[in-house]
Amino acid sequence: MLRFTDTERYRFKQPIPESVVYQQLLKLPHGSFCYSINTEKLSNIVAFGCSDEILIYDSNLHCKSHMASKDFVRSVGYHAESRKVYYLDRSWKVGYVTLNGFQSGKKVLDFETCNDYPRIAVSDEYLVVSNVGGYKLHVYSFSSMTSRRYFCGSDRNWIRSLKFDVDSLITLDVTGLVSKYKISETKSPEFLWSCPTARGAYALCVDKNTGVVYVTGPDHMLYIIYGGMLSFRKTIKSFWL
Repeated sequence: MLRFTDTERYRFKQPIPESVVYQQLLKLPHGSFCYSINTEKLSNIVAFGCSDEILIYDSNLHCKSHMASKDFVRSVGYHAESRKVYYLDRSWKVGYVTLNGFQSGKKVLDFETCNDYPRIAVSDEYLVVSNVGGYKLHVYSFSSMTSRRYFCGSDRNWIRSLKFDVDSLITLDVTGLVSKYKISETKSPEFLWSCPTARGAYALCVDKNTGVVYVTGPDHMLYIIYGGMLSFRKTIKSFWL
């Protein structure tokens, strides 16, 4: 039977960042307050939801196009296969715009109630909306064009941010708890792991190549999570997160 020391186990872990370096300041030429950003490096797409504008940049942060929305844009997500940017507006409607000429598309979903933190996340297979009809996730399948509502984790805490990993969904609730779920079209999300950060943590993003999760916290704090464990936290003093 093989046995490994802690040091040997560490060598099998995915390399994670050990420092954070400021690179550049991006001034968006359209819209005002930016509520949402979605990055897809493999597709060379960075989408911003800024008040009533949807902005498209490439992965080098060069502006490609922009389009005015009919309503306030709360959250955006990019579907690589169809080349569509899905968005959630202030009236709790999900629609999309296409990158082919950046044309407006039809409404996909329409909700009666959400709380103050509705967000969307998009993968190749699913579109998920948080905080629908209470503490629920609304899971929409692109293949069957059907959707269901599920409780996700605690039924007492609103979800503040959510992003897809390669094969799962990562959520951040208002207490600062980061959780990972397996999403299915036919059953409730399957809980995989959770990791606490700090109350006041506002947003997360996921590196799909490594599975590393980044979370922005209060007091300029950046949390880095790998495999459900907090790898380290770093205070960023040079700019506001």
